[in-house]
Amino acid sequence: MRDQIATFPSLERLVVKWNDNLKIQCGLRPEEYFGKLKVLHLLCFPKQSAFPLPFFFHSLPNLEKLLVKDSFFDEIFQCEEVIGEEKPVCGRTPVSKLRLSKLHELTHLCKEESQLEVDILRNLETLKVQECSGLKNLVPSTVYFDNLRTLVVSECHGLVNLVSYSTAKNLGQLEMMKVANCETIEEIVVCSDNAVNDGIVFTELECLQLKGLPRLKSFCSGDCNFIFPALREVIITECPNMQIFSKGELSTPRLYEVKLTGDVYEYMDEDIDEDIEKKIDDILIKMKLA
Repeated sequence: MRDQIATFPSLERLVVKWNDNLKIQCGLRPEEYFGKLKVLHLLCFPKQSAFPLPFFFHSLPNLEKLLVKDSFFDEIFQCEEVIGEEKPVCGRTPVSKLRLSKLHELTHLCKEESQLEVDILRNLETLKVQECSGLKNLVPSTVYFDNLRTLVVSECHGLVNLVSYSTAKNLGQLEMMKVANCETIEEIVVCSDNAVNDGIVFTELECLQLKGLPRLKSFCSGDCNFIFPALREVIITECPNMQIFSKGELSTPRLYEVKLTGDVYEYMDEDIDEDIEKKIDDILIKMKLA
């Protein structure tokens, strides 16, 4: 009965770790029971849990942070968009921080055909994906991260590349990118032939870290220009097959530190003159890592 289900009208943070006796029952309207919930952590959910994760967090109107760890969910952003008499209503939750860890059956964050899922991802400011070995692609090419500031991807051994050209074009708010210990990644940005004469501007990116990527050959293998007006730090370590940054032109007017396998090249003057700027660009473009 509905009146037998506990409600938590003022609860803002909830951590749920699965056990065999756990039962979660919120009917078709979880927002009625957790209306002010801002932070949700879900841990150790098994295959047989049958917990409707997408529907549950989609229905929380104030949710800001979501952590899902060590569980067997095969999808995160998915919900019925056709609203029927017995079907749940999926809202546009304002999640700004998302961390996914040890979800080995997860193959994608969202489906390309779902506009609802795409819209939800556009709200993210922080995205961290760690130890998701089944992940084949981070997001479809139709997904734009309009507000993303921090992107961390590590130990996702199914990825061959990180983002498409169209997704990278819309990372204008990104401040930090870190990709680490992904065995199969060959390039970070996939740049198609029709983008040869166009470029990508990472307006706010200050720090770029690439570590432990044994198959990485370049940041982008296409003939695409990259502009990093705010970039100050580049750290590239344990990437033995990386030969070039990209085939296109590269602009890094404020870069003062490049670290390659333990060596640091440092220029502290913010107003880098043309000779020093060219020297740093040459390091990035022509670098051959041991």
